Amino acid sequence: MLMTYDSMGQNRTYKYFSELQYDMVKLYQFNGETEFDFIAHNMLCDTSLIDVQDNWAHSVSKENKLISSKDIAELFSVIKIFGKDKSTGDPKGCYIPRVSIVFFKKDDVIAHIDVCLECNKFMLEIFERNLKGKKIKFYIEPSTMGNKTRIFFKKMFVKYGVS
Repeated sequence: MLMTYDSMGQNRTYKYFSELQYDMVKLYQFNGETEFDFIAHNMLCDTSLIDVQDNWAHSVSKENKLISSKDIAELFSVIKIFGKDKSTGDPKGCYIPRVSIVFFKKDDVIAHIDVCLECNKFMLEIFERNLKGKKIKFYIEPSTMGNKTRIFFKKMFVKYGVS
């Protein structure tokens, strides 16, 4: 289910992210994930580094970086325009993400954005919890990102010391 701009021009991706009620946002790097490891993880966990049952790819670094509110605001600005940002990636690229931006509410993962700068793709998911557990509320499949989006992620990753 690819969500971008609806017929009225509203960006539903931005709408869902701007409505998130989160306590903190952290940046995680996934070290040493080989293509085989990632494919094996995805056989169990779909196409993300974190799935709805809170299964993380096994190579996640224990280190993480807390993202500043200023950088989160910039991230939301990028999310707002990414659908209009001309794609520069190969749609058939590798998509083996190395970095995830994870949104938490009381230590519970409520959303994440996984990024692969090798093939210039990212994906995102927002989860919601109900009486039966957690489910996916919103999902964008791995999509190629435009130049502005890529530059933003590259600068953020350098700032926070991840590659």
